Amino acid sequence: MPSTRQRILDLLAERHTASAPELSRMLGVTEANVRHHLGVLARAGQVEVVGETPTGGRGRPRQRYMLTPRAQTHGLDLLSAALLDELGRGSKQETSLRKLADQLAAQDETPHGPPTARLNAAVERLNDLRYEAHWEAHSEGPQVILGRCPYAAIIDDHPELCRMDAHLLQNLIGEDVEQTAKFARRPEGPAVCVFAVGK
Repeated sequence: MPSTRQRILDLLAERHTASAPELSRMLGVTEANVRHHLGVLARAGQVEVVGETPTGGRGRPRQRYMLTPRAQTHGLDLLSAALLDELGRGSKQETSLRKLADQLAAQDETPHGPPTARLNAAVERLNDLRYEAHWEAHSEGPQVILGRCPYAAIIDDHPELCRMDAHLLQNLIGEDVEQTAKFARRPEGPAVCVFAVGK
């Protein structure tokens, strides 16, 4: 039977975020026991606090935990890094990134229709690719919010993947986009990446 710590890691991988009371209920162990294991996992760099949930009454808000990018890897980081190094640099790399974005977009034609329909379709495709995306209307124009970076384990060494994401969004929406935030913390949850549409 898996250890309590492994079960916590498995639940966080499945649910993305959870509080200690939620994990306690799901595991059938005391909240104190879960907090102890979360502390050990945090010191080991496997989980991190990403926000708080109000208690709905008295008391401090409950901290929400998620796996760190390091804990989310499955051994593919080394392979991915090697493949990305093969893309080369400069214009060759940019061409390769655009081709990858084309393949990830998985569409044969330029998107058409009203802007909201294109944004909704783009978010649907992004979520198929596990970005946990949504879009928000703002006075300056719409923004696409990526709640999860599928490449978090290697993004520090390969920031060009952010450009690939921009190309992917341009393909899906049919408009220029500009990244305005990278792993920006929000009080209600994990760090997000933000792309402004029409820039």
